Amino acid sequence: MDTTAEHITLSDWYTAGQAALAMSKKAGREVKPAYLRSLVRLKKIATHKLDDHTTLYLKSDVDNYQVEARGKKAGAAMAARAKQK
Repeated sequence: MDTTAEHITLSDWYTAGQAALAMSKKAGREVKPAYLRSLVRLKKIATHKLDDHTTLYLKSDVDNYQVEARGKKAGAAMAARAKQK
C-alpha cells in the first residue's frame, strides 16, 4: 500500500466540465474549461491532479469566484488608441 498517497474527498472537487458548468450558471454565459486553466495559472483556483489527463478543481474556489465581463481585447484596444491619435 502506498503510504504517500494523499486522500481527498471527491465531493469537495469538480471536474473541468462540472466546474465550467457551475461557473456558466453563475455568470449567465458560457465559461469554457480553458478559462479554468487560466485561473489556475493565476493561482485563483486550487487543483488536484489525479493523473496526466485528469485535474480536479476545488469546489469552494470555483463557487466563490466571480466571472467578470470581458473587456476589449488587447489588439482591438490598441487599434482604437491608434485611431484616436
